[in-house]
Amino acid sequence: ATSTAEEFYADFTGWSNGVERSMDQMVGAVSRKLCDSVAFVWPANCSTMECPHPYTLYDESQDRYCATSKCNATVDLHACCGERPLCSTLACPADYDNRLNATRTLCLGTVCKL
Repeated sequence: ATSTAEEFYADFTGWSNGVERSMDQMVGAVSRKLCDSVAFVWPANCSTMECPHPYTLYDESQDRYCATSKCNATVDLHACCGERPLCSTLACPADYDNRLNATRTLCLGTVCKL
């Protein structure tokens, strides 16, 4: 139930008219009003997100969160997903060469690894 400003501050009218209230009473009244009027939304974990091509979840996706209770590719893309680089960006060790199609093949993660 949403409260108007008048309803929210109604608990405090006596306080300004010389009626003493303890800090616990004040905090309790504010807490009750806030809890009645605020809906808490727990953000979804990025690990639940399905990244669109050519993106993939960041390695630490379990430590990242979406903006709302359900991940959205439009809103949460850059928070949860990174673009997959081309295999041609990987520096091969000595005596190795990139694949023939490395300029068209994407790495599995957000960073190319051997």
